[in-house]
Amino acid sequence: MREYIKTIGILAIPLAIYLIYAISPYNIDIAGYRLQKIDLSDVINQSSASTFQDTMQAKTDSILAARQEMPVDTARKRILIFGDSMVEGLTPRLSEYCAQNGHTLYSVCWYGSTTVGWVGRLDSLRSYVAWASPDYIMVSLGGNELQTRDIQRRKQSVMQIMEVIGNRPCVWIATPSWVDDPTIIDVERSVVGQKRFYDSTKLSFQRRSDHMHPTVKSFNEWMDSIAVWLSSQETAHPIRMEKPAKRLRRIWNGIIIGTDGIRRGGITPVPQVPKSNAAARPEESQATTDETHELPAAQPAPSNTPAAPATTGGTATQTE
Repeated sequence: MREYIKTIGILAIPLAIYLIYAISPYNIDIAGYRLQKIDLSDVINQSSASTFQDTMQAKTDSILAARQEMPVDTARKRILIFGDSMVEGLTPRLSEYCAQNGHTLYSVCWYGSTTVGWVGRLDSLRSYVAWASPDYIMVSLGGNELQTRDIQRRKQSVMQIMEVIGNRPCVWIATPSWVDDPTIIDVERSVVGQKRFYDSTKLSFQRRSDHMHPTVKSFNEWMDSIAVWLSSQETAHPIRMEKPAKRLRRIWNGIIIGTDGIRRGGITPVPQVPKSNAAARPEESQATTDETHELPAAQPAPSNTPAAPATTGGTATQTE
């Protein structure tokens, strides 16, 4: 071992001397010949050039990948949107986009819910997915855990929700944060990926008196912005989302769950399943009610009682 160290020392000493000579302002002449110095700038430039070439190659690869654009899917979709109270505000305007573009909308709004809460009721989530049988899923969660410190638990929760979603095309819509440094945003994006995550934190909103939920106008503008993104190459699975004409009927199949885990309201669903699909989907129904934009007052935290997937819904005429 000692001989090995000695050998390294014998080799290192001349190299050190040569490097010191290279950076010194003096020259050494031996028998009329000047000892040549190493031009360290060449070495540095070569290293920088190599790094630059690697960087340019990475950019080229990225550009080539971007050129392989996913075409906009113009097929009619069965869209399921689920999450916390933000879903209630997004659903009416989203229903207009669905009516304009031939999509069918299913909405599950659980007031006060969190990613952890949904993981506690994965069986209910599976039943909602089975009820809607969607081929496109939108998730809006995080408003009730914006500044969570339990990052790992939230990350696991998002992963478990994604496991239920499976290989269906999906997007996550970030809550329009009203706090600084909303940690849940980075957690969700890190799991689902940049092209399946709409970052709403960069938008400006008019808020209601609770200073959290957007006004009706801001909800509509928020959905308009999401729709542009959904039909662009910025998302992993672009779908048809042309802006709706005025005075479209707002129709959707909905489930509303209170913070106590119980379905809110007493609306009796009115079956309106086409005869051609009645046999295949006897449980699917659609309800008609006056549209409301009121959000519930604060309620107790959710219990552990699963919410049954009972259906409610909404139909309204837009008045602008």
